[in-house]
Amino acid sequence: MANTMTMTDNRTGKSWEFPILSGTKGPDVVDIGSFYSQTGMFTFDQGYTSTASCKSEITFIDGEKGELMHRGYDIEWLAENKKFLDVVYLLLYKKLPSKEELESFRLELKQRSYINEKMLKLFDALPDKAHPMAALQSTVAMMSAYYKRDMNIDDISDFMELAKRLVAKIPTIIAFYYRHVRGFPQIYPDLDRGFVENFLYMLRAFPHDRVNLKPIEVKAFEAVLLLHADHEQNASTSTVRAVGSTHAHPYASISAGIGALWGHAHGGANEGVIRQLEEIGTPERVDEFIARAKDKNDPFRLMGFGHRVYKNFDPRARGLGKLRDSLIAEIGIDMKPFKTAEHICSWAGLCPGNNESAGKRKSTSVTKGNPYIKSMLCEIAWVIAGKRNTYLSAWYWRIKQKKGAKKAIVALARKLLVIIYTMLKQGTLLDESCFEVRRKNCEQKQLSRYIRELEKHGYHVEAQG
Repeated sequence: MANTMTMTDNRTGKSWEFPILSGTKGPDVVDIGSFYSQTGMFTFDQGYTSTASCKSEITFIDGEKGELMHRGYDIEWLAENKKFLDVVYLLLYKKLPSKEELESFRLELKQRSYINEKMLKLFDALPDKAHPMAALQSTVAMMSAYYKRDMNIDDISDFMELAKRLVAKIPTIIAFYYRHVRGFPQIYPDLDRGFVENFLYMLRAFPHDRVNLKPIEVKAFEAVLLLHADHEQNASTSTVRAVGSTHAHPYASISAGIGALWGHAHGGANEGVIRQLEEIGTPERVDEFIARAKDKNDPFRLMGFGHRVYKNFDPRARGLGKLRDSLIAEIGIDMKPFKTAEHICSWAGLCPGNNESAGKRKSTSVTKGNPYIKSMLCEIAWVIAGKRNTYLSAWYWRIKQKKGAKKAIVALARKLLVIIYTMLKQGTLLDESCFEVRRKNCEQKQLSRYIRELEKHGYHVEAQG
């Protein structure tokens, strides 16, 4: 059997064959590099949702299953067993470092962490309160004027020097600009501290004063950096590759990628969520903003409900909930944004009735005439049934709606799956002790209850082994 795909133009009856390529993981791909030369036509894939543009051995993502791997290592295993610099080394050198290799790598980064003092003058030229991403993008682009030798990106030694220089200097640039806009004296890198601890030290310390960095702060920020070290060929990575393909200076290419990362539909989404929660202010104002989000004539849209790539849950979020709770318990964090977010969750009918922020709306109620809530109930059953729980992964639950559901409703429901999964892990959908001790039995009971609710509201649920 030929390892090809045949495409036929139904208008003319002409057919063409294209080779099928198989990777080590993930779906096969059709090589359409000769599509235009054979057919005289182009393919149209807006958003590149079905297009692979390169071969890579770095990162693998399966959005349907919620998987993220670096060089074959699962992100959850890395987060539990390794540090940020281990993952950086893994991404660069294709293997995890030995103790001696990691120490040598850490020492080299420390020595490269200082920046040319002349670069600080750029900060004076920027307007007061300029966005930090503007400062970072400008400073990284300016590095091409200071480090001209890194022109040959095809030379592995030049490439590694470029990569290590960026990893080492970007924390210093960010910390220096943070202090500059606040009028604080600069704090230079402390070579005796760890990579992550040193960054927090440069942000928080003052001359002749001991900075109090709690271990949970370093641990939490270490986890955030590790979990976001790489994310396959996203918008910013694609931008760097596109600019780099012109043989532009590598620092200019990285600067362009930072510009892409800035966008509110990419890395800037995190900032957008925080600003939106600040705009809402208090849980009492949630209903007002929900009404605006539902108004087609109002440009306001709720942010932070789901991820474009992950269709069920973001694997990077598994451990962050526990770290958040530890930060709240040990150092104290403003709880108002969390309570506001929880109230939005309650409005959608996802939180239990004992949620203090649920307001007047009963979070466990299911309005028979509300297809959005019913679709969410369908999604919750899917979450608990095993698509997002490895201990029930032997089961595949197929949920059908008798009268069908509009695609838009289902799409809206899926955007909230990250919230659902977070609640599941935090125990808001399950009793916490039950989740930890009697996990499977509790899940089955909870699942049965949701299935009964689904069937009561016109769904048919079918289990297959």
